[in-house]
Amino acid sequence: MLEEDDKSNIKIDIEIFKKKLKEFENRDDLVISKSITNKYDELIKTYNCFNMKYDPKSVWEKKRHKTKNILYTKNKLYTFTTVTKNNTINDTNTKNIIGFLNKITENNKIIILKSIEDIISENNYIENNVLLNIVFNYIEKKYDIIYINILKLFEKKHSNIIYDYINDYILLKKWLPYNYIISNNILDDNLYNEYCDYIKWKKKEINYIKTFIYIINEEKERYTNIYEILCDNIFDIFNNYLTDNYYTYLLDYTLELLYLLLNETDNNIINNLKKIDMTKIDNSTKFIIYNIIKK
Repeated sequence: MLEEDDKSNIKIDIEIFKKKLKEFENRDDLVISKSITNKYDELIKTYNCFNMKYDPKSVWEKKRHKTKNILYTKNKLYTFTTVTKNNTINDTNTKNIIGFLNKITENNKIIILKSIEDIISENNYIENNVLLNIVFNYIEKKYDIIYINILKLFEKKHSNIIYDYINDYILLKKWLPYNYIISNNILDDNLYNEYCDYIKWKKKEINYIKTFIYIINEEKERYTNIYEILCDNIFDIFNNYLTDNYYTYLLDYTLELLYLLLNETDNNIINNLKKIDMTKIDNSTKFIIYNIIKK
């Protein structure tokens, strides 16, 4: 159970930690093995998910797991293109909306949002669903309020189109981890490609959840039911993973989703997290649980 005096979890002030970290980084006697720096360079060069700005937490987790087994002594949001088998753009609307999404910035968003709204206004629900999926292809790569503003343009034309999309995501449990990362420990050596696939997939789901919770918080009454379903489903999966001793990164993934979703009114789930035996889980999992409880 989570106890305030749990001595296995030492808490220090963040400013003290930052100071000590800086002192450590500036040490003149700090020598890093050549084998480690060579491996670092190899990973950064070969696998983009090991680029520190891509996902520093995951780089550390992979490195930490590896160390357990082997001891070493601009302006644009995102650029995306959709093509057919003939390597041509699907149709004029698709081509235009991709062009606008590739160009949109804080500086030109008013003009481009108007142009996107004009495209949406000419289409029916089915046609706009195709364009909506293109917008979500961008959201997969980057969470940004500009993309949420674009989603609202679809909602102006079709009042239920965003609700239907979120509802479908929740009812089909599209956030669930896929079989490969459940059956295989992707932190093992020789699974770097699979690990990078996992990081990209995880980033996509987190960006979806960030987008959904922003929309849900703006219309809480409308989304209350499906919001509760989503939170309950994620917690149930987390609990199953915990009971059946699944890989830590799966526990942490479900908790990260709950961290984004939960607020101070979700007392049932938070109280259940407080009851977990913290002596039987990894520190990374404890850390996320503490952060959820503190929200």
